[in-house]
Amino acid sequence: MFINHTYFLCFWLYFSRLFYAILPCALLIMLIFSQLFAHSQDVDVQDSTPKQEIVNSTSSLESSLNSIFLDSKNIFIENKYVFLIFIRDDCYYCRILETSIVENASINGYLSINFSSYLINISSNIKHNIPYLKLSGVSSIDMAKLYGVTALPYIVFIGLDSEEIIRVVGFPGERRLMRVLEFVNNDLWRRSNTQAERIESFLKYEEDYSLK
Repeated sequence: MFINHTYFLCFWLYFSRLFYAILPCALLIMLIFSQLFAHSQDVDVQDSTPKQEIVNSTSSLESSLNSIFLDSKNIFIENKYVFLIFIRDDCYYCRILETSIVENASINGYLSINFSSYLINISSNIKHNIPYLKLSGVSSIDMAKLYGVTALPYIVFIGLDSEEIIRVVGFPGERRLMRVLEFVNNDLWRRSNTQAERIESFLKYEEDYSLK
């Protein structure tokens, strides 16, 4: 009986240590591949017909957005990084993101100065010319497919060489959005080569910033 208890104790101690050894790694992998997933709404890019108008558009909001975002009929990469947002009319968190950008002076001011910002509404019938991809007459739905949009809102940062820098799925919150803008604009992403590494680097930057 004593021997059985001893074997059981050794067995329990071994797997307890093993569990706690792999737990941090497992959590880190989950965090990295979450791809900065925040509040979002799943989307079927095959169907752009609004199912429900959750939040009614207002002329003042649309007017403010037009003053921040460039005309998406022609999407250019010039001397600024591109800030690309995919939305849809019936997307609740899309409207929250739009409102946050408009009402937060720090965010919209930073965007206006440092980024070429484009808003892609997949509910619209607008055709887009994308010179850096040598494409023209691309529908909003096809553009969403091109960037692998699976949930909304969906943010993509694009570099001067048309390289995709990092993407954010969902509404990240105003504080995190501001940190992502700084991370991209200040070229901190260049320290990493892959999307996963850049996300990990951003999370470290965000953590360090919160400790200041």
